[in-house]
Amino acid sequence: MIRNILIVNDSHLERKILFSKLEYAYTVFEAEDSDVAYEILKNEDMDIIILDNLMQGETGYDIATKLRKNEKYDNVPLILMSSNESPIDEVRAFESGFNAYLHKNTMKDDIVPLIKSLENKQLSEPVNVLIVDDSRTTRTMLSSTFSKEGFTVEVAESGEQSIEILQKFKPDFITMDIKMDGIDGFQTSKIIRSNENTKDIPIIIITAVDTAETRLKSIEHGISEYYVKPFNPIKLIQYVKTVILELKRQKNQTVLIICKSLPTQHIISYTLNKKGYHTISINKTEEAMSIINQNKVDLMILDFEENKENINFKICKELKTAINKMNMSIPIIAILSIFDKNIIVEAFRNGIDDYITKPLIIQEIIERISTRLTAIKANKNLK
Repeated sequence: MIRNILIVNDSHLERKILFSKLEYAYTVFEAEDSDVAYEILKNEDMDIIILDNLMQGETGYDIATKLRKNEKYDNVPLILMSSNESPIDEVRAFESGFNAYLHKNTMKDDIVPLIKSLENKQLSEPVNVLIVDDSRTTRTMLSSTFSKEGFTVEVAESGEQSIEILQKFKPDFITMDIKMDGIDGFQTSKIIRSNENTKDIPIIIITAVDTAETRLKSIEHGISEYYVKPFNPIKLIQYVKTVILELKRQKNQTVLIICKSLPTQHIISYTLNKKGYHTISINKTEEAMSIINQNKVDLMILDFEENKENINFKICKELKTAINKMNMSIPIIAILSIFDKNIIVEAFRNGIDDYITKPLIIQEIIERISTRLTAIKANKNLK
């Protein structure tokens, strides 16, 4: 638990801004230079130290380097407060031993969430990450960032090398550059998504390319998140902790997704995982009953194939009949390619309980499915 925080900054105003944000929850100490800071550290134990990057005399980088050589402070979280925002500056910060990077323009809003993130730093279980980037600077920065958080890190300089590594290393998530020599990030992601053993691994794009086209392409390739260089590594860590690590936790309700489109399959699966639901994805309807027999399934999502209404209705009716014969009640939500009243009515007649039309809207997916699963949970609690 974090109790004591030391702010080392030669700007009286900046110290007071941070002090005013932290004084209600923590005991805050202030130092205008390294000499005062070292004197405080002799007499008090600190749980977090916030250092300005540029000060008269010793800079924040100098102080951090010294503290990391001191057994008492080798593991204490250090936050760099800087007015710069560049990959080079961030690499220098992490090489000096900092755990987080705070920009002065946003420090008033960012400081409390940042400290909360560091407060929850300890991992309850191992986390593996694969970094795929042809930039040595980016690989070094990301590797340092994740290593300091206790993650097990593997790096690849190309898409081809990442595919080889994935044959023996199973990451919990992957960071991927788009533009690389050989196969690019999108081609690499497509290969990963086509492999049964790796298709559900979250992929985070980290790139200097930021266009509407590349962002759309990312969604089509099942990308989980998109970061543009330069970026703040601590925001990436916060995202990983609050979203990616949620995928490792045990979920108490299961959704079976039957869909031939891997990107669509991944988007739905990832969206539900973030809300705390467990998902099983298959692309063949014939496998559905086997899955239901082996797992507790609370809800099914059936993607209707475009222009094959009669086949879709038949599949839906067969699934519903088979489920009823097993004395089970599993709602079916259909994904329809078009909004056609006749098709929707016929779909309900053949057993669907609800529907979503394409193009998929994330919020609608969450609301429709969450409503159904909440009702199921409530009914079970009443019994």
